[in-house]
Amino acid sequence: MYLYIYDQFLNSNKYSGLLAKIETRITDLGISGKILRFNPTTNIYNTLNNEIKRQTKTIIIVGNDYTIHETINAIENLRSKSAMPNICLGIIPIGEKDNNIANILGIEKELLACEPLAMRRIKKIDVGVANKHFFISELSITSLGTTVEIGGRYKIESCKKGIIEIINLADNKKNKNSCKINPEDDKLELVINNDNGFLRFSNKDDRQSVFVSDNFYVFNENEQATLDGVVKILTPVLVKMSGNKINFIVGKNRKF
Repeated sequence: MYLYIYDQFLNSNKYSGLLAKIETRITDLGISGKILRFNPTTNIYNTLNNEIKRQTKTIIIVGNDYTIHETINAIENLRSKSAMPNICLGIIPIGEKDNNIANILGIEKELLACEPLAMRRIKKIDVGVANKHFFISELSITSLGTTVEIGGRYKIESCKKGIIEIINLADNKKNKNSCKINPEDDKLELVINNDNGFLRFSNKDDRQSVFVSDNFYVFNENEQATLDGVVKILTPVLVKMSGNKINFIVGKNRKF
């Protein structure tokens, strides 16, 4: 059974016409299902728990990166409490911003997202965890004043302005000059972008510019880290692979 969960920002009247068109399209494609409209009092953990107990197997996230992030955290917390069925996630991204994850997965916005749901191409995507917060794309933090311990063996500290990213899922077509990020390899990649360009570190060869590990310890006493581009968390934070994967419906033009 398909379950469509609508983020609360879609309760605005300005989205009513668009949502009606989407609902007509998914009916035409034979993939209609139950619709749940979230509001400020909705407990996503309890809601998904109840629906999964009712044999929901496919959850379509209608919203943006924040909606995806919250859904993944609810699912992973449910998974930690009891055995989970083989859930599949799809996305209908809406809005002009915060749709980076859908873009990487090859899902176009709004009505154009319906066809990939019907095609049902599926990839098993790794899930990262930062302390008790789960993420799918990356953790980022300003590089100035940040210390990162890599795999319990190396420690680096940047004294220049820039951004540190610990990446699980990225747009490999956009970053043509970088090492390809593989969101299915149970590893994370550390990338530092600073004013002098981007640097990488490697555990394979000191001369290489890539560092891949399954865990990083990040600390900055003055700055918070950002997960999936939308949620702030405090450091120190241990960033690692959760050991779990989530089935995602992807588009034919996925970027990894």
